[in-house]
Amino acid sequence: MEATGHYWYTIYSFLQAKGYTVYVINPIQSDSLRSMYIRQTKNDSKDSFLIAEVIRFGQFTTTALAYKNLLAMGQLCRYRDSVITDRTQIKPRINTILEQIFPEYEKQFSDLWGSTSTGILETYITPDKIANAPVDELYSLIKDKCHNKLTMKKTLSVKEAATNTFCIKIAQNAFVFQLIQLFER
Repeated sequence: MEATGHYWYTIYSFLQAKGYTVYVINPIQSDSLRSMYIRQTKNDSKDSFLIAEVIRFGQFTTTALAYKNLLAMGQLCRYRDSVITDRTQIKPRINTILEQIFPEYEKQFSDLWGSTSTGILETYITPDKIANAPVDELYSLIKDKCHNKLTMKKTLSVKEAATNTFCIKIAQNAFVFQLIQLFER
């Protein structure tokens, strides 16, 4: 079989588990044979024919497959990369929404993405909810998230900023909805 994309993994794994000997051919080898034919069309039946020709001529080397652990590690690395990419795209979107619904928020923390700031946003999400939260409840959350580094003074500062925010008043529900969706990702 030809190693194309991710499509060959399942059939390869299935056949190997059934005890078949499976040769995996690099697509470059079958593609080089394609150049020998006048009509260089590409479709499944022509590809199958070319793979059979490569095998018939015996001029192929099998692709060395990664061990199971390396295959798993590669898969996990690709997943991590996609999560990092998603996070990189989500952070500016959250920041844009925050600048509209609570523009003073970012100035309250040295790190907008630190555990204290994200803990408050995940719990209260809007300036109204922060402003209406009981002081002791907000203080307890801040104290827990910052490992006792911030004081009641910081709690009161956040609460005051939420109470007196200069934020967008129209379509706030739409902004909040987006923020909730982004935090859930």
